[in-house]
Amino acid sequence: MRSEQETTVLIEDRTNVYNYGQELNQGRNDLFFLKVQLNEKNAELERLRQMAEKANEEKSRFLAMMSHEVRNPLNVILGFTELLSKEQVSKKKKVM
Repeated sequence: MRSEQETTVLIEDRTNVYNYGQELNQGRNDLFFLKVQLNEKNAELERLRQMAEKANEEKSRFLAMMSHEVRNPLNVILGFTELLSKEQVSKKKKVM
């Protein structure tokens, strides 16, 4: 037979093992939920990255179109200005 002290030690040792087991299970549960949250955040980040890329493409397309729309009338204005200045120079030469 075992002594009372040996029995107490065995019970305490089993209690510690049980407590460690509970801590391990709690850690596993925490890790599982953290992994789920991480996957959700990664999915959200990917969705936001795609939205940002699409917005950047739209911005680039808009700027290219606006650049074209501004450049064409500006070229026309510059062309007419050049023609007018040549006409004025020609008139001055004729007057002299």
